[in-house]
Amino acid sequence: MRKGNNGIGQMYASNGKSVIRANIPWYNALDVPGTNQMKHLRTLVEVPSFSRWISKSELILNGMEVKGEPIRLELATDNLF
Repeated sequence: MRKGNNGIGQMYASNGKSVIRANIPWYNALDVPGTNQMKHLRTLVEVPSFSRWISKSELILNGMEVKGEPIRLELATDNLF
């Protein structure tokens, strides 16, 4: 599972040396699929109630997974989301 983009993290340029398998220059990596979705996560995490999230794992059926990772459910105590 990818956790980031090596080209961006290393500020990799095509004429430079890759340290950990960066293969896309950082200025091109800004446009790969999924990069524009991070702004939605940032918006969610920056809302004031982020620190008041509570786990509601009891609402998820046992064994529900996506690619081997368990599905998790979090709700805000102020019911904002």
